[in-house]
Amino acid sequence: MKCIVIGGGIIGLSSALYLKRSGWEVTVLEKGDFEDNCSYGNCGYICPSHFIPLATPGIVKQGLKWMWNATSPFYVQPRLDRNLIDWGLKFMRSATREHVDRAAAPLCEISILSQKEYEGWNREGLFFAYEHKGLIELFQTAPVAEHARHVVEKAHALGLTDTRLLSKEETEALEPGVRLDVLGSIFFACDAHCHPNTLMQNLRKMLMAEGVQLEPHQEVTGFEKGKGKIQTVLTNKGAFPTDAVVLATGSWSREVAKRLDLRLPLMPGRGYSLTLEDSPYKVNYPSILVEGRAAITPMDGNKIRFGGTMEITSHTTPPRMNRVEG
Repeated sequence: MKCIVIGGGIIGLSSALYLKRSGWEVTVLEKGDFEDNCSYGNCGYICPSHFIPLATPGIVKQGLKWMWNATSPFYVQPRLDRNLIDWGLKFMRSATREHVDRAAAPLCEISILSQKEYEGWNREGLFFAYEHKGLIELFQTAPVAEHARHVVEKAHALGLTDTRLLSKEETEALEPGVRLDVLGSIFFACDAHCHPNTLMQNLRKMLMAEGVQLEPHQEVTGFEKGKGKIQTVLTNKGAFPTDAVVLATGSWSREVAKRLDLRLPLMPGRGYSLTLEDSPYKVNYPSILVEGRAAITPMDGNKIRFGGTMEITSHTTPPRMNRVEG
């Protein structure tokens, strides 16, 4: 049985690995060169603590204010776009307390399962600078401190019982080499992190060693269907017969799915990150600056990565360097 995986990010490569080990003949089609996608530039969090979805009460009102500030943490590029409007209406309908409560358990469970699989890869010798040491969520203001108390209660209810609310002094003890302007923090002992670049590079090597075919610069242009299923995936360079297809194209999924007459309520979301190597600054733990809406990860021994912002925009919009400054 043949399976075509479309997309060479972490989802596509992971899918290819499990399919291959289940007996499938697997080919991964990637429009780029497998060496430059968002799976390389993220902050490397493997985190059951992220059980609160983006669509939360209050985010719509705040997002409307931020829309006119191109350096804001959550920026929606104003434009007349039917897909954006459709997505935006669905997002607003989801931004309820009921949705947040309903989403927490599945988000947490998916993350715990994902973390177990990463730990399995680490045990079998796949190196990606994996560390399971926890994450600190830092806060500066009283309203966020009160919210943090509720987050800890919710974490305990979800089974993350090693989550702790820390005072300013307890937080400073975790990061003695950093001057912290905080009231306190949440310490999520459940969280882990890795170096995404090393993960992606070594996962590709593992796949090739196990017989997965990786095809770079293959942009999907269409599909041939028959007898109620996809029979061939067409690209700018050729045709690939298949028995099954995994669509793992991330923010391009809406456009690819449209070729199958499927409508996905999905919009591209762009983040920004920068990485310091051999920095004189030393950070012990991955951290999230709640009010600053930014993330910091020490990784791979000599690196610190800073990431943040969410920009809902089109694929053709050039990077906005003022968002990096923001």
